[in-house]
Amino acid sequence: MEQERFWYISGKRLTYHPNFLDNIRLPIHVWGQPERVPRKEELARSRHPIKSIPTPSILVAIEIMCKTTKTTTTATAVSASTGCEVLSSGQLLSHESSSSHARSSKATVHTASQEDSKNQIDEPPPSRLYVAISGLVILGGMMASEMLWRCILENVQHAHPILEQQVNRHILARHLGVDTLSICIIAISGWRARSIVWNVMEEWVYGKRHAVVPADYKNRLFKTHPKVTQIAIFFFWYQVKNSYDTFVWNDGTVYLCHHILAMVSSWAVIGPHFVHYYAVFFLSICETSTIFLCILSNFVDVPGLSNAFPLTNVVVGTIFATLFILFRCVAWPLFTHHFFEDTKLAFGEMDNTRMMTPERQWWLKFLRFTLTLLSFMQVLFLYQIVMIGSHELARAGLI
Repeated sequence: MEQERFWYISGKRLTYHPNFLDNIRLPIHVWGQPERVPRKEELARSRHPIKSIPTPSILVAIEIMCKTTKTTTTATAVSASTGCEVLSSGQLLSHESSSSHARSSKATVHTASQEDSKNQIDEPPPSRLYVAISGLVILGGMMASEMLWRCILENVQHAHPILEQQVNRHILARHLGVDTLSICIIAISGWRARSIVWNVMEEWVYGKRHAVVPADYKNRLFKTHPKVTQIAIFFFWYQVKNSYDTFVWNDGTVYLCHHILAMVSSWAVIGPHFVHYYAVFFLSICETSTIFLCILSNFVDVPGLSNAFPLTNVVVGTIFATLFILFRCVAWPLFTHHFFEDTKLAFGEMDNTRMMTPERQWWLKFLRFTLTLLSFMQVLFLYQIVMIGSHELARAGLI
């Protein structure tokens, strides 16, 4: 026997519609037989006639009253824009079980998707066009800053006899308008991203044991961070300009090799797009001492400047030497140790991970070589700092 049905939604009586709520499952409570089923004429005269179909986004409880000659069975949830389906208790259990399994699977997939998005492992690298356009903007900004400093120093050249020589003004414009400004941007950007490598500080400074977990080497080597990519791009193009200036101004072969190795190494963060964890320190935070080196270079390269401002020369040199020892002689070996340990684990398990591509294997070998060579250069620079610093202190009469 065909059954006649009507619904109550939020206290309002609605007629049954066969094409109602087709796609969204809603919780439905099924009651037994009513004493009397109103006829269509009575429904039309009801105080609450159906005016609109509720929006699928609002989940409401629907009460279904059925009149049938057979015993009313348990029913299930309904679809979202097509009507109401009454199932047997066995079918209901099967349907609920499959729905629960589907929801569980969707939740698992969603959780895994969120975790992958959070880790951002194997995120696509920036396009070459993006890197090239960024280079044009960065190099253009550096040259504009250098030209601006030249104009400023030319306008104030009568303030001091040292500024009257054009070569001195150009040296100051290079070190202040390009080097100091660029290194400040790089170092500040690194300190803003310091939370990425803060576990190393917790382990070695605050004594928190096992803050750097060896088993987490994949995140340290392959996890990507957009802000680190931006730092690496800026660092790469600064080293391009810095290498050019080093060659033009004949700063020396050691410095030229250092800048070229740093420039090529930074491409590992941009091209193969990994080792972002270590890039925060090696490309950015450790450059904090270089800020004062750029200022100190003015006293070395500009004749007579150290004699004109001896106290400033000593103060800047002392700050630089202190920061160099802190970042290059203390923190540098710690991060180098962790890097070599992580790459050792990566090469040992490279058959079990898809992230160790042949390109990345080559870059890891190159970075190990470069980091070893740069570490020896730090020792050479430390020797020069000690020799020059003792000479300047003796000339100032402090020792």
